[in-house]
Formats: sequence, structure tokens, C-alpha cells
Amino acid sequence: MKDIMRRASAYLAHPSAIRARIEPLMRRMSEVRLSAASLAKLFGVVFLVSLIIQLPASLGMRMLQPQGLYAQSISGSLWDIRLEKFVYAGRQWSSGRFEPAVLPLLIGRLGGDFSLSGSGGVFNGSIKHAGSDRVAFHRLDGKFSSYFQSTGINAETIQMPVTVTFAGRKLDLDKIGTCYDGSAMLTLSTDNAIVGSLLPASLLWNGKAACKDGVMRFDLTADLAAGTSQTTKIDNIRIAGTLEAMRLKADIIVRLPASSYNDDAILNVLRFSGFEARPDGWALPLEGGF
Repeated sequence: MKDIMRRASAYLAHPSAIRARIEPLMRRMSEVRLSAASLAKLFGVVFLVSLIIQLPASLGMRMLQPQGLYAQSISGSLWDIRLEKFVYAGRQWSSGRFEPAVLPLLIGRLGGDFSLSGSGGVFNGSIKHAGSDRVAFHRLDGKFSSYFQSTGINAETIQMPVTVTFAGRKLDLDKIGTCYDGSAMLTLSTDNAIVGSLLPASLLWNGKAACKDGVMRFDLTADLAAGTSQTTKIDNIRIAGTLEAMRLKADIIVRLPASSYNDDAILNVLRFSGFEARPDGWALPLEGGF
């Protein structure tokens, strides 16, 4: 404290020392002082940015003009577009959200994060670039319900409900869902309506799908619960095939352990369900749509 008082007394005794310290500080402050015109420009830029940020979502939709979109309700802002009860890609949706990314817009492209939900399923992801005919995704995840069908004995059509969960990466799709590039991890959950008592009431199928030239190829293996009486009769069961223009063509392939090769009870169930013997196992052709 005494040291502080001593310094204060010295400054008061020599005012020139105070000026020597204050004047350089004042000069630096005067150098950064903005003129009235500069202040007006600064406030103008701030106002313009604020105006752009708060533009209504309805104006944004008119600017973006997405084809095939018809919405009853549009809310939010240009940077957070929210839709309710709308039609898109030929399907009805209960809600949706799109957050455009700034950087793609600067180079004349449309991209950003989105989510869709409705009776057709739930989807979310990140769009790298959306054109008039094709959409490139950084990420596309979803879950939806569909069906497989086969022709069993006496030409009877058997339908198998299926729930599809997928995690797609770097997918390139057209407006009807045809896949041209990228890959996805698939999980199918099916109610067993095809192989009867040989399998549990429901199955989970897991595997990878890859796209090339408009065709998605996949090979999924069923997760057979070890230790059940049914699965001890089957060595392996797979779904392998293609998805082209959202139409499925695939085979369920059942491979039997050596102990079941001559088991008439098992073979009769497979034949009755429409399976045919092939070198890689017993196969049942499937068709379906998504």
C-alpha cells in the first residue's frame, strides 16, 4: 500500500509523466474510431444478415421450388423449414424438416440436413447435393415397412411382412429411389410366413448392400437363435438378390446340416413352401416392392 501511495505522489508531482502514458493510448483509440458513414454501413450489413436469417420458410420454398412437393402447412424460417401434412416423392408424410446448408448455396447447390416421418416410414440424413433428377447423400438413415412375396405350392401367393432399417453412406439416388452409388448396412425384421415350423416366429437379417449402375445388391444372413429346436435343423439361411427401380428380386437360400440331408420331414416342409434344391442349398424366389 505504501508503494502504491508513493507512486501516486510521484505522478501527481510530475503531470508530464501522466500525459506521456495517456496520449499514445488516446491516439490509438482515435485511429480506430469509425466515421458516421462506416457505422451506417456496418449497421446496414447487420440488418441485412438479420433479415436473411429471419426470412419465412414459405418464401424459401418458393425460391427452392422442389418438384413434387405439396404441403398443407409450412412454418419456420428459410434456414429451418418445417412441413406438416405434405406429399413428396409420391408419398404422404405427417411431418418434415429441412435445414439448408450455407456453403452449398454459395456455389449454387442445395444441401443440408433433413428428416421425414409418416406412415411410409421415418427417414433422416444429410444431403450433399440435390439436383433436378439425382440426390447425393452424405448420410441417409431410415426405417420403413414393406413386404416380400413368393409363390408357394399350387401357385398360391404368400406374403411376408418386413420392416427395413438401414444406414446408408454416400448414396446417389434418383427421384424414384434408384441407387447408383454408395452402400448401406441393412437390417430386416420379418414375420415368418414362409418356412413354417422350421424357423422361429420372427427373424432378424443383417448384412451390407452396395449400389452400382442403378442396381443395389445385397446378401443378408438371418440371426438364428442358438439352442432352439427349430434352428438345429438349419445350418444357415440368407436373403440374397438385387433391388432395381425399387423392385426386389431375391432368393431365400436355406442350407441344411449334413444330419438333415435325408430328413423327409424337413425336406417336405421346404418343398411345400415352394423351395427348390440348388447346389448352394434350397432356394425360394422372392419379389417385393419398396
